[in-house]
Amino acid sequence: AIDPEDCDEDNFRVTGNGNTVTISPGTYCGGITIAGSNNTVIMESGEYIIAGGGISATGGTLTDDGTGGVYIYNTGTDDDAIQPISFGGTSSIDLDAQTSGTYSGVLFHMDTGADFNATGTGDTDLNGTIYAPDNDVEYSGTASQSSSCLQIISNTVTMSGTSDVLADPDDPAGCNSDVVIADTT
Repeated sequence: AIDPEDCDEDNFRVTGNGNTVTISPGTYCGGITIAGSNNTVIMESGEYIIAGGGISATGGTLTDDGTGGVYIYNTGTDDDAIQPISFGGTSSIDLDAQTSGTYSGVLFHMDTGADFNATGTGDTDLNGTIYAPDNDVEYSGTASQSSSCLQIISNTVTMSGTSDVLADPDDPAGCNSDVVIADTT
């Protein structure tokens, strides 16, 4: 668990309407929340530790800055339990994993006890690996996922409603994996 003394941000929240905020790599205790409408959070390239609180996006956009990708480690602290990564409502998520370094290719690393959910009418474009071997990954509602490379390592993967997870195995920008779950809806 992360020591609360090591936090760079506490309970990071973007609410209201029409805000654009750029955040830096570091330790986010109490999680990251994006609510309201037309808000944009831009993650600078690097490593992020979400220490308790998870990530919740119910409106607006969460994206990386396009200059090298992000690694997001979701864990807890002694004071704040691990929470899910949850994209819902009308949120739009566009994130790429780092292309070099220790965690190259890993987008989300989930400690035991928190699931990954994409629900509602949101769109996600995730490129990299969701590493959640002891947790569940769920796409539901009309949530959609499109990418040139998404790999999911989890206890279960559930897709319900009219959710779509699309990947193009012939995309030259893809991850050159021999494993393709589905190349059509």
